[in-house]
Amino acid sequence: IKITKSILINKSQNDQNGLGRDYNTLGITYYNNEQFDKAIECYYKAIKYFEISKNEIDKTAAYSNLGMIYGVLKDTSNAVNSFKKAFNETRKTTNYKRQIIAAY
Repeated sequence: IKITKSILINKSQNDQNGLGRDYNTLGITYYNNEQFDKAIECYYKAIKYFEISKNEIDKTAAYSNLGMIYGVLKDTSNAVNSFKKAFNETRKTTNYKRQIIAAY
């Protein structure tokens, strides 16, 4: 219910970055409850809002989250594609080398 309120507030304020974070968080909740279709839908919404707000760092997280779900679903092609997109987005940020090292 709190996330729904946050989505409404962020929509009313046209906060694209806030909406991206809301949908990414909602995707994690759906993932944890094994509602993978809903989680995937939320991550794609998050990516859309992060693109609008030019938030490459959080967009990377959403792509990584998609990769994890596709991995669980044994959809290797989409998993690899999502992780490649996450990697490419990470390279756009100023601290990508540190992020890549931290991932290992």
